[in-house]
Amino acid sequence: MWPINYEGLFFGISETYGAVYFLGNPIVFWFNLSMILLLLATNIHHSYHTLRSQHPPPYNPSTLASANIYLGAYLLHYIPFYMMGRVLYFHHFYSSFLFNCLISGTVCEVHLASRPRRVPGLLMGSVIGSFLL
Repeated sequence: MWPINYEGLFFGISETYGAVYFLGNPIVFWFNLSMILLLLATNIHHSYHTLRSQHPPPYNPSTLASANIYLGAYLLHYIPFYMMGRVLYFHHFYSSFLFNCLISGTVCEVHLASRPRRVPGLLMGSVIGSFLL
């Protein structure tokens, strides 16, 4: 959602009625942001190998193309709200957040498909553990 989420949103009427302080899950936000950066680095790596006609990269190019489609959809949903001149709340970014999660899953598939089985298991355990925080 927000790439840099420094503070949450405070919703409330007064101190007597209580309030809601909504931050979301910063671990998921930062993980998704790092996956976008990893996707950009992977695209640079793939284009370098394509231009140099060296041995093909060890990942599936069609999966990388899917991640790039998700990146385009993410940008189409994120950029218009980013350019708005008013206060933006979480619901403005929910649609882009879904595409960001799709990017994360696809990038993990690109990089972890050729790894031993224990590496994806450790990653999945850390993702599940982030929801328990």
